[in-house]
Amino acid sequence: MEKVSNSLYHVILDIKPLKETFELRTSVLSLITEDLNGGFVTVTQGYTRRFSDNFSWLRYGVVNPLDEGREVLMQSWTSTQLANGWTSTVGEDQEAAYVYGRFEHVKLGKDNYGADFISRNIGGIEKDSILVLSFNAVAYAPLFGEPDNNKLTVELQNGCQFEDGTTSQTIALNHFDSKSALVEQNLWNNSFHYLYIKKPETNTVISTIRVRFVTGNSISSPANRIFLDNFNIYSVHEFETH
Repeated sequence: MEKVSNSLYHVILDIKPLKETFELRTSVLSLITEDLNGGFVTVTQGYTRRFSDNFSWLRYGVVNPLDEGREVLMQSWTSTQLANGWTSTVGEDQEAAYVYGRFEHVKLGKDNYGADFISRNIGGIEKDSILVLSFNAVAYAPLFGEPDNNKLTVELQNGCQFEDGTTSQTIALNHFDSKSALVEQNLWNNSFHYLYIKKPETNTVISTIRVRFVTGNSISSPANRIFLDNFNIYSVHEFETH
């Protein structure tokens, strides 16, 4: 804190950017001058959360992504787990929707089939004009052989759009390092993704949003296994009231 004049002080705050999260955090800065006049300033960073799911309610198998033997298909989840509202589509040539419950995360797709993963209708966004969707996602890589494809398509339903006015975005994901001795600890390295969302000017009264994740371009995309965790929607900006 630098004194500029008898009644004016200059304060510069060096705030590091948020990494791997947009979760709102708040601190209080206490200021005391040499003449004992002081005060408090509240500093906030991040956004208000509208919805969050870290899949802690799934406890199947292990974290190790190379161990696929103990994961459980969505159709075999408990009624309590299914009540969280996530759904998936069964393809015409498929016997099941190939979404698997793992240890506090999910896997989409298998070696020869793709999958989608659809959130429930998420409410509470009536006042929001700009939102941000964040999640962790990483593509499968075997210990030996070629890694899976790494494309993930994210679709918006119920009227919201991405920044560019589209309702679908395709992301190239990183692969986890299958040869690492710390593959479990490092599974989610470089896996954080976020997409900004807006309401179209012609429909600002949208009150719910639904998000669909798709392996590749469709649920028919083979060899495109995706691990997904930490689904969050935050409010960035609300409509101004007059």
